[in-house]
Amino acid sequence: SKEVYKEALENLILQGSMLHQELPVFGGRLQSIYKTHPSMKNPWLKVSIRSIENINYDIVDISHPMQGNCIDGCHNEAAVMDNIPYSRVFYHAFPGAIITHRGR
Repeated sequence: SKEVYKEALENLILQGSMLHQELPVFGGRLQSIYKTHPSMKNPWLKVSIRSIENINYDIVDISHPMQGNCIDGCHNEAAVMDNIPYSRVFYHAFPGAIITHRGR
């Protein structure tokens, strides 16, 4: 409902993450404008559009030249094929699974 979003927005304003402005528009009315605080660079990178889970797993191509067939838990960013949320990782990425991503 609208109230849930309003409460979340008010909390973000109180935390200092969002700024609220009222600007005059045609007809003398005021329009509410909300934007992120200038100190927050690229705020869209902090929000997942896939899920709200905070635990995610990287799917790494161990045959990638930059990875060098290493499976020690450390990986090169170039070898990362995808990032899967915890709730889906055991369904999509299990031992023996064939994973294709963007044709790779």
